[in-house]
Amino acid sequence: TMVLAGCHSLVSVEGAGLVGDPIELAAIKGVEWTYNPKTSTSTPGSTAAHVKKIQDFKNRIAAEGKQPTSSEAAAKKWRERVKDIQRALEEAKDAKTKTEERARKFPIRSVRILNRFHFLSKLQRMSVIADITIASQGTK
Repeated sequence: TMVLAGCHSLVSVEGAGLVGDPIELAAIKGVEWTYNPKTSTSTPGSTAAHVKKIQDFKNRIAAEGKQPTSSEAAAKKWRERVKDIQRALEEAKDAKTKTEERARKFPIRSVRILNRFHFLSKLQRMSVIADITIASQGTK
């Protein structure tokens, strides 16, 4: 069984990214999907947050510089800091890999919004018509 739910109150605003209902913003982030406003398409496997963390940890390692030679205590403290950062870097790399693996296994490759019907008070609903691409089955 597959349940398809859309974050259809979200819109892309130039310079601000995705904006809209906070719950829907959290949902798209939580399921690790990404949205391309130029094509109105969402795809699984958003690794942007992981890539940013990985780069941040690499920058922190570079900022640590060389091991101090002033004292053994300072050198030991430096080695512990670098080891902690390297451990966090490996965890971020693992998380990125797991996200990519989940995206490859997920049957839906993309969801593209074809038409959006905004909220109607009278009907108490909103909806979209979407083009869904399923792995190895083409477009449905």
